Amino acid sequence: MNKTGWVWQLAQLAMVLLLTATPVWAAMGVVQLPAQRGAPEVTVFYPAAGQNQTLERAGLRVAALPDAPALAGNGRLIVFSHGSGSTPWAYADLAQQLVAAGFVVVAPTHPYDHRGNNDQAGPESWKTRPAEVSQAIDVLARTPRFAKQLRLDRVGMYGLSVPVATPH
Repeated sequence: MNKTGWVWQLAQLAMVLLLTATPVWAAMGVVQLPAQRGAPEVTVFYPAAGQNQTLERAGLRVAALPDAPALAGNGRLIVFSHGSGSTPWAYADLAQQLVAAGFVVVAPTHPYDHRGNNDQAGPESWKTRPAEVSQAIDVLARTPRFAKQLRLDRVGMYGLSVPVATPH
């Protein structure tokens, strides 16, 4: 094989790898949006440029870049509902894997049923979770840094404990 043929094959291989590769972003941005208009506080994990820092959140070490500018990603949103007595931060590693695939992940902190406040843990708080999930989506739809890059016609949902029934 001559030198030109080898270079051409290498260029073709590089193009195939480039076109089929899953995009991976360098950092996971994170921002907490305060409770607003009756919606709970939400934590947003998203693709960002830069290098992650080690953060301490809810007694956990999390690799993320706080308040970083958001990158476009794949335009898709996944809502994550934590289990009773937990926190979105306990699942930052899962969020990081989803962000690496280009997703934005929003996680509402369920009022009165989270790590800092279990006053209404259990069946009473579970009744409000579908509304809290919808409100979290609405918060992102009203937040300019995310609204213009998300396609909200199809949203993924993931939950633990009883929240797995939330979408029903």
